[in-house]
Amino acid sequence: MTAPVSRPPRGHRLLAWLWLAVVLVIAAHQAWLWTRPAGVLDSDVLAMLPRDERRPAVAEATRALADAGERRVVVLIGAKDLAQARRAGDAFADALGDGVALRWRVDEGEQNTWLNFYAPWRAALLTETDRRALHTQSTGALAEQALRALHQPVGLPRIGSWAEDPLNLRGRWLAERAGISRVRVQDGRLTVTDGDTTYAVLMAESTAPAFAVSAQRALVSRLEAAGDAARKAVPDARVLMGGVPLFAASAAAQAEREIHTIGVGSLIGIVLLTWCAFRSLRPRVLVTLSMAVGLAAAVSVTHALFGGLHLITLVFGATLLGVAENYGSNYFCARMGLPREARWDMLRRQWPIVSLAMLTTVIAYALIGIAPFPGLRQIAVFSSAGLLGAFVTVMLWFPWLDGESAPATRFGLWLGGLRARVPPVASGRGTRTRMWAAVVAATLFIVIGLSLLKRNDDIRQLQSAPAALIDQQREVSRVMGLPGVARFVLVEGRARRTCSRATKRSCTC
Repeated sequence: MTAPVSRPPRGHRLLAWLWLAVVLVIAAHQAWLWTRPAGVLDSDVLAMLPRDERRPAVAEATRALADAGERRVVVLIGAKDLAQARRAGDAFADALGDGVALRWRVDEGEQNTWLNFYAPWRAALLTETDRRALHTQSTGALAEQALRALHQPVGLPRIGSWAEDPLNLRGRWLAERAGISRVRVQDGRLTVTDGDTTYAVLMAESTAPAFAVSAQRALVSRLEAAGDAARKAVPDARVLMGGVPLFAASAAAQAEREIHTIGVGSLIGIVLLTWCAFRSLRPRVLVTLSMAVGLAAAVSVTHALFGGLHLITLVFGATLLGVAENYGSNYFCARMGLPREARWDMLRRQWPIVSLAMLTTVIAYALIGIAPFPGLRQIAVFSSAGLLGAFVTVMLWFPWLDGESAPATRFGLWLGGLRARVPPVASGRGTRTRMWAAVVAATLFIVIGLSLLKRNDDIRQLQSAPAALIDQQREVSRVMGLPGVARFVLVEGRARRTCSRATKRSCTC
């Protein structure tokens, strides 16, 4: 008499086809999502914070500052005198070539444009000293001061005629503004002086996104070649560079090295372990398929619910999706040694166990979304959707795609039998003594290790940029006297309405 043939659960085939339709929709959404010109990932850290804590005007101003600085590199080329600094700066600019917006010269037209920007408000632009003088000094004293300034051969630069501004209030205000920055215009070029060294200031701005890896490499390569050209023109020239693209390029190169090292090592280990345990690459291919479907489902669901996907969510969520590998690995471990016809009975036995494991993991990740942070909610949705997608793929597709027999291998039997070799606690007095001795030894080892740990909450330890790059950035900031990049003043006010003569009586201007 032959054994009865195991059959799939009722409706299993229909559910597998329905899940295929869902996966095809997800694949179409992925193809549309990753080919959009606007991009998918959001790198704004403020997007991870609660929206109630973010004022729209502040968020817009912060984004404007970030957009302005994320593609800009400040280059300082120092020499003994202005002529050498100018020659080295010109050589740097010529070697940099096209494709990079470079600013190192200021012509008379640009200066007039800058001055004309403040012209409509020149009557209200006063230094604090002039403001006090206008309030405290008499008209005669102010007139005498204006006449004395008229007959002085040397004084502050005057903007406009003496009749328009006899006290030169606008010139003193502009001089005070110029004192905020150490950068000066000499011979039509931006310069800054630090001790006995004169630096030519060049501001290079890439037209490509700052976090595009190919653009980073191209920009850094061109900057290094231009720096060599400046040193060739002036052998004693000192070249300093600072900017977000340099740090982004360094971080991308480091991440690429780490990903290649970890990825290649993990891939080799997984392939060898899979081959030794199952003697087939089919389990690894199917497990990879389940994880790919889970990742795609996580991206689509998160994008549909939040209208975008943050970079931190993708990195954190993709790491957590490694848990989904357990579903496929558990299926093939339970499948080992069973004939092909027995896979449905095995699936019925595994369904409650794997379902419970999936539910507990999804609930744990979903609890992260309780916090009122959009970033944590994105991570919770991403991880939960990814784990659920991988689980459904294993349960619905693997029995149909697993068409081979799965004979038990010697390595798999040895690895699975290791657990049976662990003696139970209640198997004899001598065994219990050795077991408790091992527990005490392990506890002492852990306690000693914990006592040797030292806490270091210095956030600067998270900075992994090269020390030379950080030193250059600090030197550029010191020479130019730059303030912190996170400081800015946001001025808000009501828009002034412009009224015609016909409607002037009925509105407030």
